[in-house]
Amino acid sequence: MKELKNWFLKNIDIKLLSLFFAIILWLYIAGGENPIVENFIDISLTQINLSEGLVIKEFPANVSVGIKGPKNIINNLSSHQINGIVNFSEISKEGIYKLKVEVEPPKKTQITRVIPSEIKVEVEKVLTKEVEV
Repeated sequence: MKELKNWFLKNIDIKLLSLFFAIILWLYIAGGENPIVENFIDISLTQINLSEGLVIKEFPANVSVGIKGPKNIINNLSSHQINGIVNFSEISKEGIYKLKVEVEPPKKTQITRVIPSEIKVEVEKVLTKEVEV
């Protein structure tokens, strides 16, 4: 028992100084931490490349997006900083289509989920009729 006590008390000043620096280092690392978090946010959808003469019957206003990144960025993120895009470039005639929702994340973040990831849209031709007055 005496040997154990001597071992602890030998060079006690160096041991206490080491413990002090270890605690300071731990506080510095833990305090400066910016953990990765995930949050869900509703974003509005924009349609692009719709052919002339076609119109969309019903188009959803928004989708829910799971976004992951540093806590300070995610907490300050607004729905206006993320764009949801539905590209109609491959649609040339009327019909019902399932199109993918594309989302570009802000810097230092990543999109984990888009709900729904595809939307169902009905595309119709624009009809015009001339009427005599």
